[in-house]
This record gives sequence, structure tokens and C-alpha cells, in this order.
Amino acid sequence: MKNLSFLLIFGFTALSAGAQTLLPGKTALSIVSQKLDPGRINGSPVRHNGNRTTSGTSGWFDYISYLDSIVADSNSGISKMSLWNDTSAIINGGYNRVVSYANTLDPTFPGFSTYFGLPVITAADPYTLDSLVLYGVYGINPAKTGVVDTLKVGYVYGPSYVLDTSLDIPLGYFTNPTLLSTYGVASTDSLFFPLCKYDSADNTGKGTTYHEQILTISTAASSNTNINWGDTLSSGIMFHPFAFDVPAAVPAGNLIAITVSFKSGDASFSPGDTVYIAPGTYKYNMFCPLLSWHEDPAGTTLIYDPANKNTGYLKTLPNFENGWKDWYIPMWAWGAYSPPTLRSLRWVFTCVLPLLLV
Repeated sequence: MKNLSFLLIFGFTALSAGAQTLLPGKTALSIVSQKLDPGRINGSPVRHNGNRTTSGTSGWFDYISYLDSIVADSNSGISKMSLWNDTSAIINGGYNRVVSYANTLDPTFPGFSTYFGLPVITAADPYTLDSLVLYGVYGINPAKTGVVDTLKVGYVYGPSYVLDTSLDIPLGYFTNPTLLSTYGVASTDSLFFPLCKYDSADNTGKGTTYHEQILTISTAASSNTNINWGDTLSSGIMFHPFAFDVPAAVPAGNLIAITVSFKSGDASFSPGDTVYIAPGTYKYNMFCPLLSWHEDPAGTTLIYDPANKNTGYLKTLPNFENGWKDWYIPMWAWGAYSPPTLRSLRWVFTCVLPLLLV
């Protein structure tokens, strides 16, 4: 039996700006997103490629890089998404709706071993999540150097693909024929995905295995639990590695989910006030996750693969809307369809792992 320990780096895959609608039976969501050149931020190439190895001792697992390896640059890109802790903020002319995001990670996905040249991880292999690296854009008001914001980063794990909502990560599925056809699934079949629970009281994930790490964002020195304003790559992307105080020992056959929520520490903010004024102009400091989108050369959705359980989620408010009360909304619920000028894009939040096989 192999004992697996890995570092997880969080990235994103999402719909391109201007093409966000829920599929039939759901309501359209307004996401503030700045479309950037494919694969670039501020003109600098953005790739999440890590050091590869075939030694079987360590290596990087990166779902975005896997998608980049099979999708041309002209069919991929990176955007940023506005995130606030509730619906009281005005962002780009409208009230905020997105309050949290999440990702389930499936290290047994064959694409990881194919792309990185590492041994295949099977459902019989337990693994440990001990660290995480967050990417994003931290928009600042230079006059607010004394403000300390917070990111709540949590993990939860549980048996995968079991139809029991009492479990921490139960199985969900769609049977809507229109949705199925969007992702290349026969109308008589089903599209299965992991579900991720939402705690409306704390604006976080939840479950019996849920554990949370608090990260502050401030001008103080960078540390394991504080993100300094200067913790950025040369492209301006926020990049911060940290270790969980309690590593997640994930049993064999389980999936793990990461949830991330932002909490403003600015006491001067009043409900109904404007946070994001214009590109590059912020009245209040704000964390913006990065979203990466990928599509096939025809400009259509990447096809659903039942062997791939890597799934991304957004949480919007009101909590009860569209039947998603106390659940994060999975990526498969979002898409674009007629007219054909709107491209239907598959998106996932992604994870990068240096994996240790012992």
C-alpha cells in the first residue's frame, strides 16, 4: 500500500466572461469577470506547470496544466472573478451574488498520471493533504494599508460516488436531456458528480470531517497564515503557499474538497456601498479568484468524462435559490446555449499537488 502526501495548489477553470447562464431549470447568474488574453495575465504567460518527475518520489499534479496540454492557447484563457462575503456590496453596478467557491479533487483521475508521468493513483491508495497554494488577484485601495482581510480555507473529505446525502461528499447527478446534450451525454443516461455542502451560518463548507484554516491578508510580513500584499508573481498574480495546522488524512476511496471564502475586515464598509469601481480601481480591498476556461477547437464544451471527478463549484445567494439550499452549485449546472454566438464552456476549479509516494 502506498502512503500519499501532497501539496495542493488551487487554480481555476471557468466560463469566459459574458457567457454565464445556468442551464434549463436554473436562473442566470451575474459574475463580475474581466476577460484577459488566453493564457496571460497582464501580458505575461500564465502556466501552472510544476517540476515533473518519473522517479516515483515527488511531482506536481496540476489540472489546469493538464487541460492546457490538450487544448490550444487560442481555446483557453484566464479571467478574474469578484468575491465578497455577502450580497450587500455593489460591484460593477450590481449587488454581489458570489460568496464562496469550492473544488473537489480526484487524484485518481488518469489524466494526472498521463500528464506528469507519475505512477497511477488508485482508489486503494490513501493520501494526506498537508499544504495548499492559493492563486488570485488582490485588488487594493492604496489608502487602506491598515485593513486586515481574511480568507477562510477549509477542507472536507468523504466516500465518493455514494447516493447518501448524509455523507460529507455524496453523489449528485443530472438527468435533464438539454443539460446532458450540452456535455455530450446521451439523453437516456445521467451525469454524475460529487456534491459539496455549504454552511450558510459561516459561509463555508461543512461536514463531519470539515477543518478550517484562517489566512489573513495585510501589509504585515508574509507567514504561513498571513498573505502579504507583495506575495505576487511577476505577473501580479497573488501566490501564497501555506501548511494546514491539521493535515487531512484522506482514506482510500475518498475525495477531498477545498472551500474558500473571503471576509472583509474594513470597518468603514456600509451595506450598499461600491467595492469595485472600475478595472484596477477598488474602494475597498477585495480578493478575486482566477478563473481559467478551456474549450475544444469548435468552441464547444469539453465533453464529460465519468472517470474525471474533479469538479468546481460556486456558491451564490440567496441560499435557497434554484433548489441549491446548503449546497455549492457544481460546474455542470452552468453553461451557455442558443444563440450559437455564446460559447458553452466547461470549467473547474483545479488543484496542483506535489505527491510523495512512500
